[in-house]
Amino acid sequence: MASFSIEFEQGGELQQMSFQSESISVGRDRSSDFILDHPTVSRQHALIVHQGGGHFALVVISRGGLTALDGTPVESAEVQLYDGSAITLGKYTVRFRSHQAPPRPQGGMADLGAFASFDDGPGVAAPEKDENFDEPEPEPEPEPKKDGGPGIMSWDEIAAGSEEDEKQEAEQEPSNFQRIQEAKKDDEGSNPIVIVGALLGAGLLLLVALSGGSSGSSTSGGGGSAVEEDEPVSISVSCIDPSACEQDAEHNYQRAIDLIEQRAIETGNLFEGYERLLLAEAYLKEAGIDEIPAEMDQWHELHDMAREELDSRFSDLRMRFHQAAQRNQHREMASVLNEIQAYFPERTARENRWARNQESRMKSEGSYPRN
Repeated sequence: MASFSIEFEQGGELQQMSFQSESISVGRDRSSDFILDHPTVSRQHALIVHQGGGHFALVVISRGGLTALDGTPVESAEVQLYDGSAITLGKYTVRFRSHQAPPRPQGGMADLGAFASFDDGPGVAAPEKDENFDEPEPEPEPEPKKDGGPGIMSWDEIAAGSEEDEKQEAEQEPSNFQRIQEAKKDDEGSNPIVIVGALLGAGLLLLVALSGGSSGSSTSGGGGSAVEEDEPVSISVSCIDPSACEQDAEHNYQRAIDLIEQRAIETGNLFEGYERLLLAEAYLKEAGIDEIPAEMDQWHELHDMAREELDSRFSDLRMRFHQAAQRNQHREMASVLNEIQAYFPERTARENRWARNQESRMKSEGSYPRN
């Protein structure tokens, strides 16, 4: 069983909340395993997940809230955690600790200096309103990004991002995460830690650093291998001459359209259609054509739509897997892994590899169910 803790400051002293679990949920919702009670934190903000072999990951669920790791904004859905990693979720910064995890690499923001202060003890509900929320003095508001894009101007904007995210979620059908969490409240109950408090100066300095423009790295300083950082699928093409390459590109493009239009008919069609788009692009590059031609006018739209839908599906399935792991529901875990491999049938697909790695880990632990 994975062993880790979340470190934070409370009453001027450093505190830790320890977990013996394969995954925990973090967010504003009262059903979360670790609650951060502030409008800048989404109801379901993130998961901390043990991936086996001493590897931990922060899986970001929030679409609108601020998330950063060691001072670097998190742009992918999953980033590796190290012993001592500083996790920023909305207004709060906490530190991940585990003797099982590798030490944090040098580089990036080595020390944030302080945490947000949490004034209430474990399980104690605190006042709903933070009186200091609208006046984060004495630090000046950060300037807009130099490239002309809007910077993060205030905590109000971050809270608005979380609220807009949750407004969109409310208009949709309940997610698997929400259904599982409702069941969790009914079946198990919870004794979470409710965390509130004022942001210290270091948190504001972090905000300035984040709004000043980042290189776009999706990992903390020193790197780390997240699922989304791998190539989506291994693509290799060859052809006799440029003309043959262009013909192969057109063939794969047309086939991609057909498959994506029929994605509801067979589970693997969407991924295969997406893969065909990548093949079409690869054949064009092999022919010396760097830009998608006008004849393939739907390529970008289809690519972005397919990638978004695939990422959403994988995120849902991973959530189901980790929540099943929390309850030691090994048959459900195996079922989810089979779903992933059916939805992403190509063995070189990063999602397929992830599922097969999890399956191998379960078998080595003796937890994979027998038929």
